[in-house]
Amino acid sequence: MRSSAVSSKSAHLRAPRLRHYDSHFRTRRSRSRTKEETPKRRRGIFIPPFFFFFFFNSSGSRKGDVIMGKSCKVVVCGQAAVGKTAVLEQLLYANHVAGSEPMETLEDIYIGSIETDRGTREQVRFYDTRGLRDGMEFSRHYYSFADGFVLVYSIDSKESFKRMEALKKDIDRHRDKKEVTIVVLGNKLDKQEERRVDANMAQNWAKNEKVRLWELSVADRRTLIEPFVYLASKMTQPQSKSTFPLSRNKNKGSGPTDG
Repeated sequence: MRSSAVSSKSAHLRAPRLRHYDSHFRTRRSRSRTKEETPKRRRGIFIPPFFFFFFFNSSGSRKGDVIMGKSCKVVVCGQAAVGKTAVLEQLLYANHVAGSEPMETLEDIYIGSIETDRGTREQVRFYDTRGLRDGMEFSRHYYSFADGFVLVYSIDSKESFKRMEALKKDIDRHRDKKEVTIVVLGNKLDKQEERRVDANMAQNWAKNEKVRLWELSVADRRTLIEPFVYLASKMTQPQSKSTFPLSRNKNKGSGPTDG
């Protein structure tokens, strides 16, 4: 199985509104791959994306562009071969070929500009991590900087769900009281006849863990949009005034009162 090089790439991710496709961006969407890889990854009909994209160098800026500001950092993780990379590639680049051979990832970085449900645009840096296999532990350095996590399992693999559960426990144990947003994706919904993870059981688990869970198919790009718009909206949600202590109202003082 081939390993992809570490790379950084970027896309604008908008709430589900169809946008006209600008062909200028399509020529910039390839990352470095071998000649034998490229044809397999580029076949199929290109769907006009909701998400505009361009590429960045290692400093986070494109030649001629201003350097990007602070962005939310989201770690995408799960067992090997559950479709983590396929989800990001399809979401951002409409680049998924059904039945294509999976490619093992070491670490890729995707940079998206996401339009939240409030209509604001937020930068999100996605860390596509290496798929976990038996005996492998998830690298703890991700816990120290992540603002959010996307935990991916496959509905045709009970083992992948158990690995996702273990990751959630590790996040809770190592985040050191830091507020992080977690979404869970049950991929391969198109393989219903091979389902091994009960949908109701998964949703009950998510409710108990206080996380949102979506079942989806990377083959249907429309199912990918809502979880990531929710993720960006939740991570950047303004702090509610009701979360401030009541003493703040007392400090406002001594204005007139009803009565």
